[in-house]
Amino acid sequence: MKLYKNKEISMRFDLFSVKQCKKLIVFILFPTLLLLLLSYSMLGKVSNNFGDSVEDDLDEDGDIDSAVVLYDLNGVSHKIVVDSNEKIYIAGESLGRGNCAVAFIARLNNRGKLDYTFGENGKVFFNSIANGNGNDFVEDLLVLDQKIYVVGRSSNGKNADAFVVRLNNDGCLDNNFGKDGKVILSNISSGKWNECATGIELDKEGKIYICGWCWGKDSDGFVIRLNNNGSLDYSFGKNGKVIIDNTGYEKVKDIKIDNSGKIYIVGDDSSFLHHGAFIMRLNSNGSIDYSFGKNGVVRPDRMIKWKDSNRYDEPDGGSGIAIYKEKIYFVGWSYESKIFIHDIYVAKFNNDGSLDKTFGKDGVVVFDKGVFGKCVVNMNGKEIVVGSDEYSCGILVDSSGGIYIAGLGYNVPQIPNHYNMFVYVVKLNSDGSISSNFAKSGRIGFVGKIKYAGFVEPEDIAIGKSGIYITGYCWFEKASWDFVKIRKSVFIVKIE
Repeated sequence: MKLYKNKEISMRFDLFSVKQCKKLIVFILFPTLLLLLLSYSMLGKVSNNFGDSVEDDLDEDGDIDSAVVLYDLNGVSHKIVVDSNEKIYIAGESLGRGNCAVAFIARLNNRGKLDYTFGENGKVFFNSIANGNGNDFVEDLLVLDQKIYVVGRSSNGKNADAFVVRLNNDGCLDNNFGKDGKVILSNISSGKWNECATGIELDKEGKIYICGWCWGKDSDGFVIRLNNNGSLDYSFGKNGKVIIDNTGYEKVKDIKIDNSGKIYIVGDDSSFLHHGAFIMRLNSNGSIDYSFGKNGVVRPDRMIKWKDSNRYDEPDGGSGIAIYKEKIYFVGWSYESKIFIHDIYVAKFNNDGSLDKTFGKDGVVVFDKGVFGKCVVNMNGKEIVVGSDEYSCGILVDSSGGIYIAGLGYNVPQIPNHYNMFVYVVKLNSDGSISSNFAKSGRIGFVGKIKYAGFVEPEDIAIGKSGIYITGYCWFEKASWDFVKIRKSVFIVKIE
C-alpha cells in the first residue's frame, strides 16, 4: 500500500512535471527562441548560403560569404523587388547580346537560384521596345497582384521614348495591357526630344502612375496616369499628364503614393546658380497640393552646412523617398567642390512638409564624417584622419519603423592611390539614432569586390521576410571606361 502510494505520488509528480514543462515551453522558452530567431534573422551580416560562394569574406567577419553573380548578363541591375513569397525580381539592361543595351527582368527563389518557371530559364529580355535600333534601358520595377511592370527608355531610331511593359507571373507579355503588353510614351512635353520613365506606382484602384523626365534644349519632369489597360487616364492633370517645369532643368526620379492617395514625386532641378533636390505633392487628380511645404514643394537641399557657408553654388540631389505612417523619409546628398566630397543625409518630414524635429538634429541626420565616421589613412608615412565620399542608392522603412539606407562609399578620393570602395547599409531608429540591433553599431559595409570581378556598384535595396537584398553590378578593374565595352556582371547580396 505504501509502495502504491509512493508510485501514485511519483506518477502525480511526473504528470505535474510534464504540465509544468509544457507551460515552460509555451510561455517562456518558445517566445525566447522566437525572439532569438527574429533577432538572428536581422543580425546584419552578409549571407553564407544565398547564391554561391564568392570564396572571400566580404564583410570581414571571419567566414566565407555568398552572393548571386550573373556573369552572362554583362549588364547592370538597377532595381530589386521581393514579393510576399520571397521571390526576388531584378531588372536592368544587358550588354551581352550585341552592341546595344537590351532590357531584362530576372526572377530568383529565396536561395538565390534562377526560377526556371519564369520566362526562359528565369530571364526575360526586351529589344527595340520603341521600334528603334535597340538600346533599351530599365529604370524601375514593380511587382503587384501577380503582374510585373518595368519602365525605362528605348531608342526609336532618332531619339528616346519612355516605355512601360507589363508581364504576367510566368514572364509572358500581358496582352491586356497597351499594345502587346507595351505602352510607348512620346511627345510628352512640347519641344522636348527625348523621354525617360524613371518610376512607377499603383494606387488602390489600380491606376498606374509613371514619372520621369524629357529633355532636349532643356528638361522637364512629368507624371502620367494610365488606366489598368494602359490607356491614358484623361481625368488626371491635363489629358492624363502633369508637367513639372520650374523654369530650370527638372528631372523627376521617384514617385510614391500614400494611403490617402496623395502623390509624392522626388527630383532635382537646376539653374545657372543652383542645383537642388525637391519633393512635390500632388492631389489624386494631379493638381498641386498647396497644403504641403511652400506652394506644394519642399526643397530639402542645403541640409549640410559646409565650412565655407558663403558658397551657394554647391549641388545637392535626392536619391529616394519612403513613406511610413504619414511621415516622409528622404535621403539626399550634398557636394563640396573644394574637397571633392559627397556627404549623405536623411531628413524626416511631417505630413505638411515641415521637418520632424524629433528626428536627428532638427529633423535631419547628417553623415558628414562618412557612414563609418572618421577614416585614418597613411600618406607618406603620416597618418591623416579624413572622411569619405559617399552616395546613396535607396532608402526603405520596414514594418516596425526601422530605416535602412544603402549606397557606395569611397575613402578619400582626393588622395591618389587611396580609393577604398565599399558598399554600406545603415539602420536608423525612428528618432534618427543609429540602431543597436543591426550589425556592428548599426552599420555594415562590405568590400567592393566579388569573385573574379572588380569593384561593386550598388543600385537598389529591397527588404524581404528573411533579410535585406542589395543589387547592382561589378566591373572589372582593367576594363575600358567606355560604357558599352566595359565588362559587367549583375550581383545580388543578401544581408541577414
